[in-house]
Amino acid sequence: MRLNEIVFNDARPVEGYGPGFFRIGGQVIQGAVITAPSGIRTWAGFDDIDALEVLVNETDVIFIGTGAEIAHLPAGRRRRRRGGNVVARRCPHVQHPAERGAPRGPRHVAGLTLMELRLSDVAVARGGVPVLAGVSFTLRAGQALILRGPNGSGKTTLLRAIAGLQPPLSGRIEGATDTVAYAGHADGLKAMLSVAENLSFWAAVYGRSDIAPALEAYALAPLADRLAGTLSAGQKRRSGLARLMVTDRPVWVLDEPTVSLDTDAVTLFAEAVRTHLGAGGMALLATHIDLGLEDAQVLDVTPLRAVPTALHGASDEAFL
Repeated sequence: MRLNEIVFNDARPVEGYGPGFFRIGGQVIQGAVITAPSGIRTWAGFDDIDALEVLVNETDVIFIGTGAEIAHLPAGRRRRRRGGNVVARRCPHVQHPAERGAPRGPRHVAGLTLMELRLSDVAVARGGVPVLAGVSFTLRAGQALILRGPNGSGKTTLLRAIAGLQPPLSGRIEGATDTVAYAGHADGLKAMLSVAENLSFWAAVYGRSDIAPALEAYALAPLADRLAGTLSAGQKRRSGLARLMVTDRPVWVLDEPTVSLDTDAVTLFAEAVRTHLGAGGMALLATHIDLGLEDAQVLDVTPLRAVPTALHGASDEAFL
């Protein structure tokens, strides 16, 4: 096998991006940006088409991310460049400035006092094999439900179905559409973004901007400028859980949320859940830790384990 070394010399890597910003070579740049052999500079969009003209002599192909909607170069410019130098592509992760802050889904937890999450005779499968059947419960504003059961009993699979990550085999799940914030085994962090940038990314995804309460709730202010990839397991877990607070989603679905947390961090998490419930939110947790949630209901899924008699193919990996 022959290996060819590629040398980038003074090139600066694109380390991360989110709604409205890029992180390039350790620098955060807000808004649209042009990266070229000659350097990095901000761009005013198609109103500044001349900025693309100067690239013709230093690059072969120009890729343009146009935001959430497909856009095209002005017709006159396309005719001048016909022959192959400009290629436009939609980049769904980069928002047009007019789109930033646009609300998506439910936004006000405190106003959802009449909302319910209801499961009726739900069955779920892992790897195509049924693991739970006959799951029914109703969760209302201000309530928490803790799932209990041995490893492999189907708790994670049920939570994934509620979060919309896989379909149930049968039954009905009501009240979960555009209302759930899910925290699974992965922390959902971008390693090359700082803690603050990660939270800002997730806040922007949900049309929010204020991350200060999340930083305070999980004692993350001293770590705000640290790259997520340099954090300890416990610090990553706190940062991942803090994401829930910037979504403003009323239903928190949490799978073993206290893994890697020390005693103090568990206390911070429990207090964040209490605050969420007090604001009219709901919490559904799979945990073996006593969080001190006095009014929480407990559902032991052990009696609901299904008899694996057939492959149904309605499930995917349960540990993502």
